[in-house]
Amino acid sequence: HTYDKSHPFAKSATFARRHLAVTQRKEEEPEATSVFDFYAVPDPLYSIDKFLADGDSLVGKDLVCWISLGKEHASRTEDQPLISNFGVEFSLLPWDYHQENPEMTLAMKGPGPESLVNTKEFLP
Repeated sequence: HTYDKSHPFAKSATFARRHLAVTQRKEEEPEATSVFDFYAVPDPLYSIDKFLADGDSLVGKDLVCWISLGKEHASRTEDQPLISNFGVEFSLLPWDYHQENPEMTLAMKGPGPESLVNTKEFLP
């Protein structure tokens, strides 16, 4: 779930209002939150909304993907006094990076797979 605009932390935790935001990389925008934005402040130090408001073009620029992850934790008696099984993870993996599977063009030693099957018996 993400926060809507009416939530008390909607201004100080704008990262929690969306799952993904993409902006142009800027030195003055190092992180999505600050320790000073812990409470519901009306004008946070860092804000994804402010980062998006400038409307910079993303074409040909270094980009930052602001990913918001959350986890709902149902506590259990084993968690006392510490929660030891809490964690979230994000992975960014390429998809269809190559035109074809590069493993299919590896050089083979010995006879190829066609020598294992008599293809003539399958042809009409």
